[in-house]
Amino acid sequence: MRLSAAALRSGAGQQRPHQTRRHHRHRSPGRGPRPGQVEKHHEYHQNDREVRATIVRVIAAHLRPETEYSWSPNDFDFRTTYLEDADFQRATFSGATRFNGTTFSGTAWFDDATFSNTTVFGDATFSGTTVFGGATFSGATIFEKVDFGAQPISFANSKRWGPPAPVFDWSVDITLKPANVEPQDWPPVVVSSVPSS
Repeated sequence: MRLSAAALRSGAGQQRPHQTRRHHRHRSPGRGPRPGQVEKHHEYHQNDREVRATIVRVIAAHLRPETEYSWSPNDFDFRTTYLEDADFQRATFSGATRFNGTTFSGTAWFDDATFSNTTVFGDATFSGTTVFGGATFSGATIFEKVDFGAQPISFANSKRWGPPAPVFDWSVDITLKPANVEPQDWPPVVVSSVPSS
């Protein structure tokens, strides 16, 4: 079964009342923070935000271990979606998952999540604090051409880091790693679970 997040996508087509709109403004060279920079402005109706948040909550709930009916084996296609304060804590993604071009606005939680199949975050944007702490990466996970923004992004205390190890733009040249991506000593140290007595 393949699930698509079409309802989460920004409206790039017709403009109707109650439909999400995306505006792109091109800055003139020499004006603004960077010459030729494209400014993205998302304009959403309040009910759009609530619908998107509900869809993400339902999907995430079915990806957690305690759910009665697990959707974890399914493939998920979140390409080009706009996810606000996305909470995927303890989610298990055992099917192929695509976050290509996804914009994560606000805080994104992936702590203690498991990525055991191909997962692609290529061209994604993280504009807020993002936590992958305690995550398990045992499938091919790709973070190439990702905009990690300026807020803290944590991969600390991973439970598993491959094989294969996640791929980043700085996998070959550590000098390309953004300063806000933690831990500073890269790659993250894997924290093994200690059984309680």
